[in-house]
Amino acid sequence: MGTLVASSAAILVAAVALWPIYESPALVRVVLGAVAVGQIVAVVGTVRRLGPWWLALLSTIAVALVGVPLAVPSQSIAGFLPSAGGLVALAEGAVLSWKRLLTIVTPVGDYQALLVPALLLVLAATVITTSVALRARVPDTAAIVPVLLLVSGIVLGPREPVLPVATSVALAAVLLLWLTALRERRTAMASPSSGATGSIVFTGRDRRRSAVASVLAAVAVVAVAVGVGAGATALLPPSADRAIARDAVEKPFSPREYPSPLSTFRAYNAAGEADSVVFTVDGLSSSRVRLAVMDDFDGVVWGVGDAEDPSDSGSFERLPFRLDPAVDGASSTVTVTVGSYDGVWLPGVGYLGSVDFDGARTGVLSDSLYYNANSGTSAVTAGLQEGDTYTVEGVEPATATIEEVAGLVPASTPSRPRDAPDALLDFLDRYVTAGDGAGANLSSVLDGLASVGYISHGVDPDEPSSPSGHGLDRLSRLLSDTPMVGDAEQYASLAALAARQLGFPSRVVMGFSHDAGDAESGGPVAFTGSDVAAWIEIEVAGSGWVAVDPTPAERPVPEEQPEDPSLIARPYPDLQPPADDEPDRSEQTAPDSSEPEDQAAVNPILEILLRIARVLSWVVIVVAVILSPFIAVVAAKARRRALRRRARDPESRITEGWREFRDAVVDYGIEPPPASTRHEVATLHGSRGAHRLAVLADRVAFSDLESSPEDADRAWRLVDELRRTLGERVDRRGRMLALVSLRSLGLRRARSRPAGRAPRRAPGRKGTSDER
Repeated sequence: MGTLVASSAAILVAAVALWPIYESPALVRVVLGAVAVGQIVAVVGTVRRLGPWWLALLSTIAVALVGVPLAVPSQSIAGFLPSAGGLVALAEGAVLSWKRLLTIVTPVGDYQALLVPALLLVLAATVITTSVALRARVPDTAAIVPVLLLVSGIVLGPREPVLPVATSVALAAVLLLWLTALRERRTAMASPSSGATGSIVFTGRDRRRSAVASVLAAVAVVAVAVGVGAGATALLPPSADRAIARDAVEKPFSPREYPSPLSTFRAYNAAGEADSVVFTVDGLSSSRVRLAVMDDFDGVVWGVGDAEDPSDSGSFERLPFRLDPAVDGASSTVTVTVGSYDGVWLPGVGYLGSVDFDGARTGVLSDSLYYNANSGTSAVTAGLQEGDTYTVEGVEPATATIEEVAGLVPASTPSRPRDAPDALLDFLDRYVTAGDGAGANLSSVLDGLASVGYISHGVDPDEPSSPSGHGLDRLSRLLSDTPMVGDAEQYASLAALAARQLGFPSRVVMGFSHDAGDAESGGPVAFTGSDVAAWIEIEVAGSGWVAVDPTPAERPVPEEQPEDPSLIARPYPDLQPPADDEPDRSEQTAPDSSEPEDQAAVNPILEILLRIARVLSWVVIVVAVILSPFIAVVAAKARRRALRRRARDPESRITEGWREFRDAVVDYGIEPPPASTRHEVATLHGSRGAHRLAVLADRVAFSDLESSPEDADRAWRLVDELRRTLGERVDRRGRMLALVSLRSLGLRRARSRPAGRAPRRAPGRKGTSDER
C-alpha cells in the first residue's frame, strides 16, 4: 500500500507540468482517472506476474474502457460508456493528437481529442512506476519515470512553463522520501533476526540514523548539483531562448501560401465592389475592423511572414479554446456576418479572446482556425463564405492621433529598413529636427505627410492618376510626384518605413473603417468595399502596439505643378541617434549593430570547432555535476589512505594499515560482527595474507617488541595485495560500488565498532577483549 501511495503522489506532482497545456478542470479528471486505472493495472500485473507484452495489452484494454469518458467526454454515452465514434476519436487521438497539440495555441482545454496524450502519458507513467517499484530487483529506478513525465509536460508545454522550479522541488521531495522508505524497507527485510556471526541486529535508533543519513546525502547531492548548475549558468549563460517541442514542429498553416492582404487593397474600390457589403458587424464600439497585420516588407509587398522569418506576424497556431490577451485596451464582443468577403483572413476587432462560429459550417471553420497572438491576426484556411456568422471576444488595441505620437517613446530600436525608397531620407530631412525625440520627429513627419499628400484610388476616370501597389517603385513615385497622390495603401507603407527609420518598430494593418457615429449608434454596421483602410501600428514603451492613421484627409487634388527647386534636399543631418556618424546614409546599419562592416567572414571550420567546443564544455559541466559527489568520496578515501601510509612511526603505520584493510572489507559489503577480533575479520576475508596482517597488528597492540620500518612496509604491501584480492572477487560494478561506498566513512547501515589500535599492555598484563 505504501508503494501505491508514494507512486501516486509522485505521478500527481509530476502531472502538474501538464496544467499550462490545458488549464481546464477536465485535465484534473483525466489525471485522477489515469492514476487510479494505472494502479489497478500495475497491481493486477504484479499479482498475476504478467510480462511486459501482457501488461501493455491490459493497459490498452483499460484505455479503451475509460478513455472516451475521460479524454473525449463529448463522445461518451451517458457520460461513462464509450461509443463507436468515441473509440474512433480515441484511436485517432492516440496517433495524431501529439502533433496537433504542438501546433495549437495553449491552453487547449478539452478541445476535440487533445486530452488523449495526457491520458496516455499519466496512465503509462503510473503503470511503469508501480510495476518497477513492486517487481524490479532495484525498485529505486521507478523514481526515473515521474521525472520523465515532468520533463514531457515541460517539453510539450508553452515557452514559459508555470512554476517549474516549485514543481521540480516538490517532486524531488516526494521522490527523496519514497527512496528513503524503499531503502529502509530493504534493510529491514534483509536483516536477520539472530545475532549470528557476520550479522547485524538493527534497532530503531539504527534505522533512524540510516534514514537521516540517506536524506542528508541526497540533499547534499541536490545542493551540489544546483550550486554547480547555477554557477555554470552564471558563467555560461544560454545564448538562445529555451527550445521546446512546438518550435521543431512544422506548423500546418503558412501565410506565405496566400497573397499579401495589402495587395488586394485597390480591388475593394473597383467598380461593383465599392458599394458591395463585405460584412456586417453588430456590437462594434470603435470605427475599425482589423483584417490582417503585416510586418514583413521585401521591397515589393508587405506580407504576413511565415515561421521561418524573423517576424512577429509569422507564428500561427491553432486556436481551440480561449485566450487571455496580454495587451492593454478595451474589451469588445462583436458578431460578424459575412457578405461578399471570401478571404482566409478573419475580420475582428483586435486581439482575440475567443471565437464562436455559428451556422452549418461551424465544425469546418472551427477546425481550420489559426491565430497569431503576437499580431492579433486570425486565419481560416477553409475560407469564409457569404452567410458565415461568428462572435468574437477580444481586446481592441490602443490608438493615438498624430499629435499624441510626439509624446511616445519606442519600445526598442529596430534595424533600419533594408528595403526603402532612396528618396525617403530626403523626405524625412524636411521634417526631422536633430536632437528631438523619436516621437516628436515621427509626429512631425506624419503631419508633413498629411499636409502634402492627397487621396486618389485611380479607379475612376475622373480621378487623378494613382497606380496601385506599395513596393519601392510605387513609393519612389509617390515621393517624387508633385502633388503627392496615393491612397491608404501607399501612405501606410511609407509611414511604416519612416517609423522604422526613426527608431519605432512598426507594422502595417489592413482592415475596414467606418464613421465613428455609426459605431456609437449601437446597431449593426455594414462595411462596404469603399470602407477598406490601412494604417500603421508602432510599438511604444509601456503601452505595446499603438495604432496610428497616417492617411491624409480627402480634399481636392490640385493640378500637377513643376518641381519646386526650393525642395532640393539638404545634406541629411543624421536622423536617429547622435552615435551614428556614418556619412553615407545609404549604408547605415542598425543602431545596435556591434560588428564592423569590414569584419572578415568567420572560417566555417573554426565556427564548427567552436560549436563542438561549446557543446563539449556543457557535457563536461553536466558530467562534473553528476560525478562530483562520487569524486569527493574517492578523493576523501585516497587522502585518508595517504595519511595512514605516512604515519609517524612503524607501529602507527602497521595499525593504520590494519584499519585501511578493515575499511576495505567493509566497503566491499563484508560487515564484521560487533567486537570481532582481528583474526575473525581476517577469517571473513579468507586468505593467509589477512591473517599475517592480523599477526603484525596484534604484535603492535599486545607485544613489547619494537616494530621496524621493514615490518611497516611489509604490512602495507599486504594491505595493497589484500585490497587487490577483494577487487578481483567481484565484477566491475562491485568494484565501482566499493570505490564510492560510504560505509567506511561512517555511514553504515548499522553500528559496528571498528577494531582500533588498543593501548599497549603493561608487562605481565593480558589484553582485554576490546584490545583483541
